[in-house]
Amino acid sequence: MGEGGQGRILDSQGGTLTPSGDKASRYVSDRNRQRTQPLIRSQVEAAKGGQDCYIYNVSRIFEWKRVYKGFGTFVIPKAPSVGSVIMVNDKPKEATDNDLKGVHKLSTPIVINHSFIASYDKGDTRRIPYVEYGEEIAESIVGNSKVYPGDLTQPLNNLEAWGVFITYGRPFEELSKKEQDDLYIKAMTVHQKRCFEKVLQGDVLYEMSKTKGTGGPLEVHRLCALEVGEERSWVTLRAPRVKGAMTECPFCTSQIKETAVICPECKQVVNPEKYAATKAAMDKKAGVKTE
Repeated sequence: MGEGGQGRILDSQGGTLTPSGDKASRYVSDRNRQRTQPLIRSQVEAAKGGQDCYIYNVSRIFEWKRVYKGFGTFVIPKAPSVGSVIMVNDKPKEATDNDLKGVHKLSTPIVINHSFIASYDKGDTRRIPYVEYGEEIAESIVGNSKVYPGDLTQPLNNLEAWGVFITYGRPFEELSKKEQDDLYIKAMTVHQKRCFEKVLQGDVLYEMSKTKGTGGPLEVHRLCALEVGEERSWVTLRAPRVKGAMTECPFCTSQIKETAVICPECKQVVNPEKYAATKAAMDKKAGVKTE
């Protein structure tokens, strides 16, 4: 380091390349010098607390993706249907009606450990650790936190309204039969309500398609009609895919173009592969080096 802490980046022969006053190199230098403070005693004890959480889905129609900073993307899968591949005694098999009457009537759970140690940038070459509990992470993913509600203006962002639920401390199969029945019935009730709403949306789209000659109900509307046993003439129709066809955002369920990369409503990336390819192409064009 030179006088006043002004460092320089050197090449392999020791020659100066770039002054560290440059924004990018200064950032790299600061990051390299950062150190994480050790946990204090109360944090060590706190890390022993909390409880494992299990996130389940009763829907055989709706799959959900949620991003949690520092952990990446979580996919809450659909519950299996007849013919889906399930694991029984660590062996794959096609699900039957009998299989779906047991624990396989739910999706494979996402398991969140009881606690995690993370850290934040203090801004003085230190990173300060903190303990994050598994239930806080699970509730953030599902959107059902009472302490930190995700979006009060959009209650359907709470996945409990679509048939997703959390068990705390024990997986579903270890709960009492009453607890299992209460959770499952509640989740199926709200799920069926959402399905009925989708069927009504399908009715509207069908009437519009008769006027415009294009569009019509989507596959999700047909699946919802079959799920709740609603008979509609459009349920058996299979119109060909047309240019500009619409689909449903997996995050906010708004109607978006099938070719969309980012949902215009909730701003979530709905096509990660295309987004990454587009970003890489833009970075290359801008001369940004990526690892």
